[in-house]
Amino acid sequence: MPLISQSDAMDALAPHSDAMFRIATDPWNEYHALTPASLLVKYGSRTRANSVHDLMVDEATRYAVAAEGVRMFQRKMMRGMVIDDRIAIRFKKLDEDSYSRGHYTKQVEEWRDQVELDGIDATHHLELGYVLNAHDTEVAEVRIVCPSGRNNAWWSRIDRSGMQPVVADLFPPNDPIEQGGAIIKPKGRGVVVPMHRKGDEDQR
Repeated sequence: MPLISQSDAMDALAPHSDAMFRIATDPWNEYHALTPASLLVKYGSRTRANSVHDLMVDEATRYAVAAEGVRMFQRKMMRGMVIDDRIAIRFKKLDEDSYSRGHYTKQVEEWRDQVELDGIDATHHLELGYVLNAHDTEVAEVRIVCPSGRNNAWWSRIDRSGMQPVVADLFPPNDPIEQGGAIIKPKGRGVVVPMHRKGDEDQR
């Protein structure tokens, strides 16, 4: 499937930007509010990420019940939401370069390659994720990411005012291109988009 452009995705997701911000931030706060301090110091980052992910799914489920054109999906161990039967979104913890960690199973590879998957039935795949600060103590940014194989085609920042485009698409406008039914993508991880770090003059 061809990739969705950053501008088209922003237009389609704009009515849901506030909900997506809450889906990515409220679960982090809920996890810390509900988990006793005695356990917080014992749980590792994987346990925390898994717990926050489950809370993200729960937050998204409640939104899907109330919102028009939004439904949830589950395919094997992958869960997420679909907007307007067009854009499927899964929920992840992201690093500073907007990449998620985890095992690249065949299903994940197909998801990132934008292969339409039975049971999800959406034209485009995106990832909604949170980026932690340098000390892993709070959510520094919320991002929506368009994966393309082992690369990301682009990512946008989501804040309380809506979705904010970041610099430019990581690939030129005509890449990846579709030739003979196959999607051609450049190799490597693409261009890294600069991110403001703690200590910058305009740090938020």
